[in-house]
Amino acid sequence: MGGYVPPHLRKAAATGGGEPGGRSDSGPAPARSGSYGDVRGAGNASRGGWGDDRGSSGGGGSSMGRRPEPRGGGGGGPAARSGGTIEAVFKPYDPSERVKALTADMVADIRQRLNVTVEVPEGEPPAAAPVESFKDMNLHQNILTDITAHKYETPTPIQAQGIPVALSGRDILGCAETGSGKTASFAIPMIQFCLNQAPLRPGDGPMALVLAPTRELAQQIDKEVGTRGDEV
Repeated sequence: MGGYVPPHLRKAAATGGGEPGGRSDSGPAPARSGSYGDVRGAGNASRGGWGDDRGSSGGGGSSMGRRPEPRGGGGGGPAARSGGTIEAVFKPYDPSERVKALTADMVADIRQRLNVTVEVPEGEPPAAAPVESFKDMNLHQNILTDITAHKYETPTPIQAQGIPVALSGRDILGCAETGSGKTASFAIPMIQFCLNQAPLRPGDGPMALVLAPTRELAQQIDKEVGTRGDEV
């Protein structure tokens, strides 16, 4: 039994003009459209998906796991931007002197009053102390102005503990009931981080990424965080 012959080669195979199951010698194979992991030479101006390899000589090989080249703002290929790569700025968490002066017993009393439980893996340093005032968190002035404009006076318990932990650069898994302010507890540190960075250039970004398990939650986060981001 003969091998499978693609439809576009069946006529040629029937007349002997082509090789059954193979590629016709009448011309080059049609170019594929861009897709994940696609490989292209420099002569192809179309763009593939994430992870595609665009060598200057059209060389083969997979680019998965390879850091993509920065793309220029003018289009037409991966031309390097002027000025080189800009490293992210991670400013150290620097709360007010009142927060720095809290003792371990004071921190425990605040957490008990807020009904907050903090668990830290063995061998890790203690989590940042809860802060009951946005001002004592030493947030960017634009964020404080936005908080004041929305008449938010004090952080909720998840915000009082979660924001300092996030600002200190620690990983955090926060659990709280609906309506407790969880979104702001990660959005405020995220916006603070973005405000500390150099202005974006064409081809830069994103600075931050939020993942959500459902469309509805993603839309809710986008609405709340988008409003804050536009105003600061």
